[in-house]
Amino acid sequence: MSELVKIYKTAEAFRVALESKAKAESSKSGSPLEAVRAARAFEAFLLRVRPSGQPVVLKGGFAIYVRFGSLTRPTEDLDLAVRRDAFPDKTNQLKSMQRMLETIASFDLGDFFTFTVGEASQGLGADREFDGWRFPIEARIGGREYKRFHIDMTIGDAILVPLDRVPVGDTLAFAGQLGGEIDSIRLAQHFSEKLHAYVRVRRKENSRVKDLFDLVFFIQKGLEAILVAEVVVEIFASCGGPEVPDELKPPPRSWKIPFEEMATDNNMRISFEDAFKTIVAYHSDVMAKLSR
Repeated sequence: MSELVKIYKTAEAFRVALESKAKAESSKSGSPLEAVRAARAFEAFLLRVRPSGQPVVLKGGFAIYVRFGSLTRPTEDLDLAVRRDAFPDKTNQLKSMQRMLETIASFDLGDFFTFTVGEASQGLGADREFDGWRFPIEARIGGREYKRFHIDMTIGDAILVPLDRVPVGDTLAFAGQLGGEIDSIRLAQHFSEKLHAYVRVRRKENSRVKDLFDLVFFIQKGLEAILVAEVVVEIFASCGGPEVPDELKPPPRSWKIPFEEMATDNNMRISFEDAFKTIVAYHSDVMAKLSR
């Protein structure tokens, strides 16, 4: 049975209802309440993308969330990307990105949400094949702060076509808000980027336990190895660094406890050791398909 829709006449009434829904989801899924609030703010922002006419593509952890919901680990940052040719004048890329986000933020959907885009606080993509910046965002409902978060926006990193189109905004339907769609990178590209992050050589010990979790999650969700084989070489080349390795090295032993805690928190029934065995077997399948 579909959820009853109620039209809220005031921002405060909507805010109270939204908070009640967020607490219920947090209790049911085990996700932190702040992460659920962030997800609602992300969706309200993303619903403005298509009607505002801005050519941004969804990446990162929230791209997983909108596909699979509360089954994935929560994220409190939003990752967006644009093609290099969106801003051909490299000297003005930062200003152009700022204006693009402000255009999205200013689109009025009549949903009581408003967004303010702050000045970029740091650059992204050092020593990589892309440029990007982190923008602070403030989401408000009826003039009161609801959630602060960051948008990491990049230009020039790989965006392989065809893109997937994923739904956003369904969790706001209770208030009569129509859902929408946004372009997102394919799961095979997302997996390949996670694999690159996993194998990338670093000066210090790799601490990205979440990459191991996400790789296993994609495999468990049935991502076909042939789809990864079709894109993984191109993704590794675009990210810079090593080529696709024939074999995977095991993750640091220091990952064991945080990985198994993350797995338990997200109902992933797998040990640290079996997680590595899972990605090794899958990677072997990918490499076999690459060699054909």
